[in-house]
Amino acid sequence: MTRHLRWLEDITREDRPLVGGKAAALAELRRAGLPVPPTVVVLSRACETFLRENGLEEHLSLLRSPEEAAAGEGGHLTAPAGPPLSHLLEEFQAEVRKAPLPAGLLKELEEALSSGPLRGTPLAVRSSSPAEDGRRRSAAGVYESRLNVRGLEEVVAAVRDCWASLWTERAFSYVRPVRASSGTGAARAPSGPPGEDGTAPPDTRAMAVLIQALVPCEVSGILFTLNPLTADENEMLVEATWGLASGLASGEVSPDRFVVHFWEGRALRSEPGRKPEALVPAEEGGLRPVPLDREKSRTPCLHADRLAELAALGRRVQEVFGEPQDVEFGFAGGRLYVLQSRPITTYTFPESTGQWTTANFREVMPGFASILGQSQSFHHDFSRAQEELFRRVRLWRPEDEGTVWARTFFGHGYWNVGATKRVASRLPGFRERSFDRTVGIDPTYEGEGRVTPWTPVNVLRAVPVLLALERQYRTVPGEVRSFLEWFDREEPVWDAVRPEDLDDESLSAWAAKGLELHAKTNRWALITTLLSTQAQEDFHGTLAALEKKGLGDDAPSEARLLTGLTGMATARPLEDLWGLARTFEKHPRALERLRRTPPAELAGRLAELAGKADEGEAWRAVLDWVRRYRYMSNIDEDLSVPRWWEDPSVPLSLLRGYVTGEGRTTRSQPPPRGGGPADDPRVQLERQRAVREAEEKKALALGRRWLRLGLSPFWRRRFEEQYRRVKEFCWLREETRVYLSRARYQTRRFLVELARRWAEAGLLDEPDDIFWLTRDEVLELTGGRGDPAAAREAARRRKALRRLYRNWKVPQNITPGTYGPEGLPLRRAAPASDGPGTGPRSGPDTGTEKHGGPTYTGVGCSAGVVTARCRVAGCIEEAAALQAGEILVAPYANPAWTPLFHLAEGLVLEEGGLLSHSAVVAREYGVPAVLQVKGATKLFRTGDILTIDGLKGTVTLTGRR
Repeated sequence: MTRHLRWLEDITREDRPLVGGKAAALAELRRAGLPVPPTVVVLSRACETFLRENGLEEHLSLLRSPEEAAAGEGGHLTAPAGPPLSHLLEEFQAEVRKAPLPAGLLKELEEALSSGPLRGTPLAVRSSSPAEDGRRRSAAGVYESRLNVRGLEEVVAAVRDCWASLWTERAFSYVRPVRASSGTGAARAPSGPPGEDGTAPPDTRAMAVLIQALVPCEVSGILFTLNPLTADENEMLVEATWGLASGLASGEVSPDRFVVHFWEGRALRSEPGRKPEALVPAEEGGLRPVPLDREKSRTPCLHADRLAELAALGRRVQEVFGEPQDVEFGFAGGRLYVLQSRPITTYTFPESTGQWTTANFREVMPGFASILGQSQSFHHDFSRAQEELFRRVRLWRPEDEGTVWARTFFGHGYWNVGATKRVASRLPGFRERSFDRTVGIDPTYEGEGRVTPWTPVNVLRAVPVLLALERQYRTVPGEVRSFLEWFDREEPVWDAVRPEDLDDESLSAWAAKGLELHAKTNRWALITTLLSTQAQEDFHGTLAALEKKGLGDDAPSEARLLTGLTGMATARPLEDLWGLARTFEKHPRALERLRRTPPAELAGRLAELAGKADEGEAWRAVLDWVRRYRYMSNIDEDLSVPRWWEDPSVPLSLLRGYVTGEGRTTRSQPPPRGGGPADDPRVQLERQRAVREAEEKKALALGRRWLRLGLSPFWRRRFEEQYRRVKEFCWLREETRVYLSRARYQTRRFLVELARRWAEAGLLDEPDDIFWLTRDEVLELTGGRGDPAAAREAARRRKALRRLYRNWKVPQNITPGTYGPEGLPLRRAAPASDGPGTGPRSGPDTGTEKHGGPTYTGVGCSAGVVTARCRVAGCIEEAAALQAGEILVAPYANPAWTPLFHLAEGLVLEEGGLLSHSAVVAREYGVPAVLQVKGATKLFRTGDILTIDGLKGTVTLTGRR
């Protein structure tokens, strides 16, 4: 027999289509042990049965357009031509309110109300539509609720009222395409297809209803676990009043407002409201207002203990859902109850926030990186290098003192792009769009953004800066090489020290030295990167002068000019891994074992396998490769992530893709680029060098025609100097990055041993907690000055951020204004195109049709056109399954991904700029690549056929799996 009711305890995650958003959320909270009142849910299929048995489906057909009626049951409701929509809706609601409930449902309701936790108690009857309480839409106040409902007859009427509210004008305009009331005009399209998380309008015309024991609240209100007015993750916002909170939504009561510390639960700010009355349950049903005396109306309804209790509840609720919540609560009889919970759908950054971005940071340290990694690399090293370079080139001004250059929002690293642009715009020729293009920021403004013109005054002011910049271009390469020589001399000293052999005092000293070594090395890596970015900007401007001459294909390509650069340090693992694969081809037993044994198992047996007589040579070669690249890691920048020497399972996975016969291109696959994935990487590099040299000759030939083309007589000289500089800094940037990885390897060795001892001594809860302390906190503890209890609590809170925000899309760029649930500004200006490969980044709604499929635009960074199957990977562990001849689609690619480039037919990445590691190595080996394709890992599925143009920056879906 079909059941129409389900108790909250019996609802599973798969039941959301049956129970709606509100009930599904409450069931999740009940499973987590939170205090939710007893609740039974009238399933949405009961509503379907109700409509069918009463012949109301025929009435529904009147509300559908002829095209939708012909399409069948899946069509959304719209108003037809003819009677006004409001009239049709009112008639239908009246029919719903007077129709009898199905006999089976009526019987189940009678049983539920006559026994169990709902027997004899006042009830709250609330709508639970599939469109309610989703991540994109809350539908707050759109549907009906009834409070203090008593007895079966009133419950039946309240259920029908909830169902009828699906067809109010308010609900219709909120979740369905709506025509003008006259019956004419185009329908407004829905936001997208329905989803089980309630993120879009439902196709169904049915609603679940929850029947909940009414909590006779002495105090009730709304808790936002993230303050939506400031977007400050350390603040919760509470609005509360005496009695039941129904008056809050209607505006009849001005509530008390409290801004509460997220972790400590103490009030940071409070604002008393105007509470002349309280709503309480009336004996005859419904609610009645009770006047409050002047003293109580002015008394805050929540004291310190209750605020702390409420904050603790809010943290638990947010942890259940993994994103900030809007929670309705109530206090009754000394207990705190959750009445409902939905995701926060909008939040606002105030003007004081400034402009921040995760660009570049999210590529090198994606997701919830450790706080120690962020505080060392971003807050300390990056901030100091940024300030030092600005001082070196004489761009620093008194107003720059005290600027915070990097910080963490919601557990993710950001840098102060607003302050950086403020400084950079002091130079004539600064164009905000060009700046954003280089570093990988998706603009949210129209046109060129902020521009500093070449006026005589600006040029005169810039002369000292330009001279200082030229001096840095000349001197920094020498300074960097001197530092790298020093590092090469020091590294054997570090290698000779075994952390486990040191006493506690010496170990603390070496750990502190490790953090300083990290800072010293990163100083030069960052200064080199910043100068490389500026050099690339200068070079791009010089080439742009040619593009304006309308040369078309005769204009030199920036991507081809930068391909085939030899000696890149970050590409050496790729070349050596290819050689390692050739070693395995000489040892069939080792090759077979590599193919058939899980990499994690092989990783634990390398030493044993290296001793085998018949295959030991191959495994010893693996050990040699791992020792040589011991400093590499799945996420290199994050000190908490083990290096490959500690866990070589990923490089072993990559090696499997290199061995003969593993994933080779078949006839069903597109032909491999330029000779196939089995090519020696050095052969590929030589081929790309030839491409680069041909492009150089083309550019120089054009320079000789400067007069005919209307160029400056100094154009060729400027081109040659800037081109030499870009190549030099590109090489230095990749070289210093490898040295920085080597420094991190040394730093981590001492931190791991120190963490183990601190955990044994009770200074930390567990060893990995050291990576959830800041750099300063670690240094204070190593120096005996820190507070272990405070450090433990700090680590607990920061680790919790991963759980608290695991399902939340953080903004990639933060500017003052209001943001929606996808981490995007609610009002977003369409960026103007800046030529091929630099226009607006396309998402699923903005892809254009081309060659039979949608085309998405990103930034082309490595020339070439290729069509192939794709493999979508969210992390390097998934990317290790890449087969030769496939296009790799991923969110980012850091140095650990380099060996995959030899197998990949092309690259499509969500992140990265023209100077990112992935762009540099892709150009070096001639792998067509398009970066900044927003949402690429969601747009495409493994097995899709893609055509990518690495020069124009386009990705076309030519075949669906």
